[in-house]
Amino acid sequence: MTCDDPRVDLTNRRFVIGELRIEDPTGDLATIEIGIEDSRGNEVAHKTIDLRGESEYVGRQEIVLPKSRVYVREDETYSVTINATDGRNHTDRLDRTGIQVPRPSAA
Repeated sequence: MTCDDPRVDLTNRRFVIGELRIEDPTGDLATIEIGIEDSRGNEVAHKTIDLRGESEYVGRQEIVLPKSRVYVREDETYSVTINATDGRNHTDRLDRTGIQVPRPSAA
């Protein structure tokens, strides 16, 4: 499982994962759950992808929208947790921390 380039898109008020790749050699991938938490541990966004019997999932520029009444903040640090579950209820987990709004580079 890989999760490349997770980031905060402040302009469009959402979270983006540059590429999400999950493989299940048994061909029994059932669901993918993406959860995003703020630095206080509050879940601010969640997405579930139902696959049922696929062997691979590749998402490019995977968008995860925040929950209603949640504001994507410039001064916040977020973490992403991805759980991939197969038809036998076996789950693989990937955690990424330290996701922030990109800072402008100094000229």
